[in-house]
Amino acid sequence: MFGLEVSAVPVLFCVFSLVAIGYLYAQRRNSRLPPGPKGIPFVGNIFDIPKTYEWKRYREWSRQYNSDLIHLNLMGTPMVILHTVQAANDLFEKRSALYSDRQSGVMANDLIGWDFLMGFMRYGTRWRDSRRAFHQHFTAHAVTAYYPTVEKGSRKLLVRLLEDPENFLPHIRHMTGELIMRLVYGIDVLPKDDPYISITETALQSLISGNAGAYLVKHIPAWFPGAGFKRLALAWRKDVRKMVDMPYNAVRQSLAKGEAIPSMLSQQLSKLEGNRDNAYEESVFRSAAASAYTGGADTTVSSLGTFILAMLFHPEVQKRAQAELDRVVGQDRLPTFDDEQSLPYISAIVKEVLRAMLHDESKYPQPEQFQPERYLNSDGTIDPRAPDPSEAAFGFGRRICPGRHLARASVWMTVACTLATFDIEKTVDKSGRIVEPRIDYTPGLISYPVPFKCAFKVRSEKAEKLIQFASDEH
Repeated sequence: MFGLEVSAVPVLFCVFSLVAIGYLYAQRRNSRLPPGPKGIPFVGNIFDIPKTYEWKRYREWSRQYNSDLIHLNLMGTPMVILHTVQAANDLFEKRSALYSDRQSGVMANDLIGWDFLMGFMRYGTRWRDSRRAFHQHFTAHAVTAYYPTVEKGSRKLLVRLLEDPENFLPHIRHMTGELIMRLVYGIDVLPKDDPYISITETALQSLISGNAGAYLVKHIPAWFPGAGFKRLALAWRKDVRKMVDMPYNAVRQSLAKGEAIPSMLSQQLSKLEGNRDNAYEESVFRSAAASAYTGGADTTVSSLGTFILAMLFHPEVQKRAQAELDRVVGQDRLPTFDDEQSLPYISAIVKEVLRAMLHDESKYPQPEQFQPERYLNSDGTIDPRAPDPSEAAFGFGRRICPGRHLARASVWMTVACTLATFDIEKTVDKSGRIVEPRIDYTPGLISYPVPFKCAFKVRSEKAEKLIQFASDEH
């Protein structure tokens, strides 16, 4: 009557019975998990995952279920979202032995090829070896040796902002890529249209363009209708492979010719013994180097974009910072890291820029407001009792970002140099009306401010001469 053969009915009944039993078992198992949206049978919360503004939906769920931990079911795969630093510390710091692993991502790891990235690796020997190869070159003490390179990069950024202020975000990306390519690979990139930076930006699109719920189908063939994401993944995979191999091969060739500039990778490769199989060590060094590049290429750019947005909407913060710079540094030179301890308000701005998941009203009153003063004592010095945003901005436990010291130093120096020489202002249209920037961020695993317009106006003739001097110097 329903178009089924009689013999097929018992089979279908058994199948549906098994699926129902499995669903009921999963429901019982999930009862021990944190609360979250109920979802629908078999597919769970697939259709609940937001494609944009993920953080807003997650915050709504946290408030709705009155829980710092929210559970989602993605076709049988549990996902737990942590809402507070306390919850993250409880799991990733106090129970790091249990929660330091990573589930292998089918889309990112298997299809696109991000399995080399330390942040996506399973917890184990290879991850530990890769992290060790990275960490020893970027400890808090080791990073101080890179300060001259960081200062040089920030000054070159000032020159680009003076000559071409409209493309400030690409300039920041170039500065970040230039710094990491020099330190990690010993490669001096081109002033513009550099192939190493270009391929990295292209490869990073595969991370920017997807979030936790964007790609869930594992075994659909690429030709199948609706499987366009697999064809896209194959194209991205080529770009990711280029990003990893191009600079690595360049360093290998330079070492063979005796022309390699000292860098993290050249030091590692030069220690290998030529009379043995070094394939594993080389793969570890390749992963560590590529992880350093991709890790720094996103957080620093996002943080500095946030800083510029904040200055547009908080001119009073900008003026106070510039007054501190004028008092401490003066107007006859640019800031250096030697000035850091005497510039607490600049440091407070950097802390507020890095405040990511720290929106707990009990620790940060008015968390939606940009307030560097929350980190200061009444006399303007840094308050050591104030919660430090670095505890969340760079991760937790054994997975904390090993490049955090360099990232923070780069952000600090760029903020100090930019405010010392430029006024960051909103633009005006042809009618003289102020153009209000759009405060918005891209979705996905890496979140950047969406492109916006602003004006960089040199503060004085002295400031312009300092920038010109930096241009002549480089």
